[in-house]
Amino acid sequence: MRGSLDRWASRAIAVILALAALGAADPAPGAQAVPPQGKPNEPVRQTTPPPPASAPTASLSGRITSITDGKPIARARVIVSAREIFECPPDTPPGKSDDCPRYNRVELTNADGRYTVDKLPRGKTFVVTATKTGYAARAFGETPPAVPPRYVELKDGEAKENINIQLVPHNVIAGTLLDEDGTPFAGALVEALRAVYENGQRKFVTVADCVSDDRGQFRLFGLSPGQYFISAFDPAYSRVGDQLGQLFYGPTFYPGTAFQDDAVRVTLDPGVPVEGLKFKLQIIRPARITGKLLVSGLQLLAGAVNIGPSRNSRSVSFAATEADIKPDGVFQFANILAERYVIRARGEVERQGLSHFGQWIQPVEGKDISGVEMVLSPGALITGRVTWDGRLSRPPADESTIRVRAPMADGATFGDALTGTIGLDRTFALRGVMAGQHYIRVEGLPEPWRLKRVLWRGSDITDIPFDVDYGATYGEMEVILTDVYTTLSGLVSVRTNDLPQGYAVIAFPTNTLNWRPISRYIKLAYLDDRGRFLFRGLPPAEYFVAVTRAADESDLTNTALLDQLSRNAVTVRLSEGDRQSVYLRASAPKR
Repeated sequence: MRGSLDRWASRAIAVILALAALGAADPAPGAQAVPPQGKPNEPVRQTTPPPPASAPTASLSGRITSITDGKPIARARVIVSAREIFECPPDTPPGKSDDCPRYNRVELTNADGRYTVDKLPRGKTFVVTATKTGYAARAFGETPPAVPPRYVELKDGEAKENINIQLVPHNVIAGTLLDEDGTPFAGALVEALRAVYENGQRKFVTVADCVSDDRGQFRLFGLSPGQYFISAFDPAYSRVGDQLGQLFYGPTFYPGTAFQDDAVRVTLDPGVPVEGLKFKLQIIRPARITGKLLVSGLQLLAGAVNIGPSRNSRSVSFAATEADIKPDGVFQFANILAERYVIRARGEVERQGLSHFGQWIQPVEGKDISGVEMVLSPGALITGRVTWDGRLSRPPADESTIRVRAPMADGATFGDALTGTIGLDRTFALRGVMAGQHYIRVEGLPEPWRLKRVLWRGSDITDIPFDVDYGATYGEMEVILTDVYTTLSGLVSVRTNDLPQGYAVIAFPTNTLNWRPISRYIKLAYLDDRGRFLFRGLPPAEYFVAVTRAADESDLTNTALLDQLSRNAVTVRLSEGDRQSVYLRASAPKR
């Protein structure tokens, strides 16, 4: 967001033009009005300028208080940001509104913790954030950790009240950063990160940062209760490269690893700082991986290559990056950080034919890898029929956007072709599935439809991974959909000095056979600002329901954690179509 000078300049110009118009309508004494110029006997056309835009009159107001005792917080900074703040100048070209200068609006709360931000335009993207030394910053409507808060909408002239925010006393993570030789490392950028999951992909969001001092010590403050990853980066490597281009070095994660999967989370409980962390900074050059896709005796028409971290020899469900493939099948990945990787490739050799697949697994630790040859083999063919078993709803009129998929049992979604569309006769065909273990799933289902059952050769394989071989055919799959689903809701009670948003609730089956990757029986939900949660669509079964601060989506296949959570969990049995609710209490932190 940038300045509002253009707005004030446009207003000044409007005032000057208005004064000029008044002077022309009423000339001064002794002055002679100049008639409008034009051709003889031709009527004069006068252009009426558009009326000036009305001044914005909407407002936001509320109160900032402490969550521990409800007392008002004076001199808290309330920041209002929005795309609509400060309109563009009248001569702004179409499509250039994002380039217009904008500022945040900031107000201080009074002794009663109240604030008002007025003269706001209408809009739908207003975000209200409160900050105060000694407290963790928080936005209005903020729900799960590191998930963007909901926008506040304003209409013309609307005065929206009760935009209230409760702040929690902040916490601290402190420690010492060392160089690889064990000496203190000064001047490193140290960050506290939270993991965010979007479409199954994990991303890190910076919550706080600092620079290590001459003793290598760092102190991250302003943190709310929750779990964090700590990373360190040497700024000397922020803009470097070699003869082939720029190199993007990765950070080191606590307790001293360049591998994200080996990073250890730090959990912050209310009023319990974490101090004394110590780890060494690693500097590992990013690598380039080059190779070629090969199809025996056939010509490659199209292809895609995907690289992602592998975890215990199982590919996780998110990719690191994708590479462009040249017509001859040559591919390259650049700036690959240290990690254990699996590369999966998919190729097409004929239109409407079977997709071909191949994979390559290799740890990468700072050395370029070239000459990777990936020989692609024809995938399997899976065909079947979809049945809509509806009790309350009719199937959608347009089923063409719904697709049957065969994700791999380790969570990877790259192992099948993007076919599987439901035809007019409600049949489907997956023309190309990679060898390995797979589930059958359906994507694009409208509410309230859910997957009920997958039958093959008379057996229920809904939640049992089945083995697929290259070139094999698996026919007569029956995929049954239902509009009847379960609902499990609840409320979690937290201590008065704690935030519900720091917790997650995990529902998982008492039958440990279903503790598998991408299991339909395991779900995680974050609490809203009132401590509520909701699970919709869990299959009928008996479940453990547990609340924890030390887990996120990456832990849903951590059997050790699930076993630990089961010991203090509530047990619930869900039948088909059940609506149940439970009450949970967050345990006090260990000091």
